[in-house]
Amino acid sequence: MSYYTTDVYEIKREITIFSSKISKNLKKATSNFVLDMQYGIAKKTSVLTTEIARALDEGIKLKNTSERLCDNMENIEEDEIETIKNNYYAIIRENVFIDKDDKVVVLFDDSEIAKPYGKKFEDLCRVRDASQPKTTLVNGYHVCEAVALSSNNKQPIPLYSYIYSTDSNGHKSMPDETIKSLDAMKTILKHPISGIFDRGYDSNTFFKYFAEHPDDDFVIRLKGNRNVIVKGHEVLVSKMAEDRKGKVNMTLFFESENKEVKLSHTRVGLPCIEGSKKAYTIIFCYGLSEEEPLLLITNRHVNDKKDVITIVREYFYRWRIEENFRHTKSEYDWENMRVRTLKKMNVLNLMLMIRVGHVALMANKVDESLLAIKMIERSKSLRADVCVWIYQITRGIKEALAYAQKGIQRFKRIEKRKPSRQLEIWEFL
Repeated sequence: MSYYTTDVYEIKREITIFSSKISKNLKKATSNFVLDMQYGIAKKTSVLTTEIARALDEGIKLKNTSERLCDNMENIEEDEIETIKNNYYAIIRENVFIDKDDKVVVLFDDSEIAKPYGKKFEDLCRVRDASQPKTTLVNGYHVCEAVALSSNNKQPIPLYSYIYSTDSNGHKSMPDETIKSLDAMKTILKHPISGIFDRGYDSNTFFKYFAEHPDDDFVIRLKGNRNVIVKGHEVLVSKMAEDRKGKVNMTLFFESENKEVKLSHTRVGLPCIEGSKKAYTIIFCYGLSEEEPLLLITNRHVNDKKDVITIVREYFYRWRIEENFRHTKSEYDWENMRVRTLKKMNVLNLMLMIRVGHVALMANKVDESLLAIKMIERSKSLRADVCVWIYQITRGIKEALAYAQKGIQRFKRIEKRKPSRQLEIWEFL
């Protein structure tokens, strides 16, 4: 039996409680703005301010509500944004996955917001349109993203998401934006990190960065044209892969099926890092592709085959950040945001990141939270045996809130003022 009224009340209360934690130490106007955004995005699964305004159903002109939300995005102060982020991070730190070396596994990647027909947006630059089969450059923005894994069932929890343009004043380079995200992780997590990177990060810039920060680990997928130092000589890693054979057996779930792969590893140095004769380990993974093996490099200490298997398995958690991108783009129509300034975009992006983070925290407790189970049932998904629950919970919340007759106004802290004593005096005159 479906209890629509109960479900609507419970999910409204859940959003209100979470928003109150995010809004701790903020002034009332900003707290109400955060609650409005969290509820509106959850109900409409959209980043359009008009759709969020419709979800609030305030009984006034839609245009007035939409303009108020836009004004709040533009006028919110930087210290208030930092307070919101710190409150969010305080919740996230208690729910992230920590590996056996007592480090937080963080997945890094870049995405883009394509605006092929945009003309009035601030500092539009050229980005690659990933939706096209061939490499196509269109107007848009770059997005630097970092995602952690939840402690229970490895759900992707967004930690860092920043929209930027290469045409903005003061912009240095795309690697510089990634370095900023790496530095931010130390403040956010207050913990050493183990960063997982795709081959787009096979760069001397990042190897030098981690050489200067030895407390942090990395696993980076290498390109075949990378030179490494073996026995005092520079060797092409693709040539090394041809001369080796995998001795460690492993089963990987890859492209919707289990595959038997073979692993091999060796210690090497990097020409760009002085004194690194055997400071790094290259792992060769054979069997995923007939064309070439998967090549990984790490600064971790690898003692036996268990360590090799652990590193490869953690690298393949990297597809969870791809799921995070896909989730925001498909479920929340992320690329369709129409606010025009970069500040508004990043404030709206922050509100969406917090919303997705809340969903991920609910997914992390899917085995013990009755509300999360009810939202999954409401999503009416075809499959029940999934690894990532954020899609189902997002759709379940939207389906439940579709029965809401009113907005979130009744859940706000509304100040009740005492009647004016001056009015009482006039009554006796």
